[in-house]
Amino acid sequence: MHSFITGLRTKEKSLKHSVSTCLGFSIDAYALASACVSLLLTFILFLGPVAKFYCDDCYINSITEVLKEARNCLYSSKFWRDYVVAPVTEEIIYRGCLFPLLAPTFGRNLYILINSIFFGLAHFHHLFEHRHLPWPSWKKKFHLSIMQSGFTFTFAIYNTYFYLCTGRILTPIVIHILCNAIGFPRFQEIASHPHRKGRN
Repeated sequence: MHSFITGLRTKEKSLKHSVSTCLGFSIDAYALASACVSLLLTFILFLGPVAKFYCDDCYINSITEVLKEARNCLYSSKFWRDYVVAPVTEEIIYRGCLFPLLAPTFGRNLYILINSIFFGLAHFHHLFEHRHLPWPSWKKKFHLSIMQSGFTFTFAIYNTYFYLCTGRILTPIVIHILCNAIGFPRFQEIASHPHRKGRN
C-alpha cells in the first residue's frame, strides 16, 4: 500500500504550497486513485461485519435502507450528519488542520498519538446517547462508551496513516463515510451467533 501510493506521488506535478494544498484539499487523479485503493483496503478490513450481514440475511435489507436514506437525504438530518457533515468536518479538523499545527512541533509519530487521543475522547459523548438503552446499569453503558472511544482511537491511527501516505483529505473522508455506513463491530454477538460452528 505505502509503496503503491508513494509511486503515485512521484508522478505528481509540482504544486504551489497554498493553504489548500497543505491541508490536502487538492482533488486530482492521484487523490481519486489513492482514495479508491484505501477504500478497497478498508472494505477488506471490514469483511467480518459484511459477512455477518450476509449470514443474517439482512445484507439486502441493509443496502435497501442505505439507498432509501440516499433518496431521502434532503429530508434526513441523520443522513447528512453521519455521511456528510461528520466525516467531512472531523477529517478536516483532526487530519487536515491539526497535522500542520502539531507535526512540526511534536513530529509525525507523536502527532498521530495526540491526534488519535483527541479523536477518541471527542466520541465519548455517545455515553449520553446510550441512556436510551434498556440496560439498567450505567456501568455497562460507561463500559460501552469506553470501548467505542477505544475503537475510534484505533480508527484515528488507521485514518491518519492513510492521510499521511496520500497527503489528500479525500482519502480519510471516504474511509470515514464507509466506516459510518458499516457501523461499530458487534463483538458481543460472535459467541451467540446461530451460524457459528462449535469447536471440537
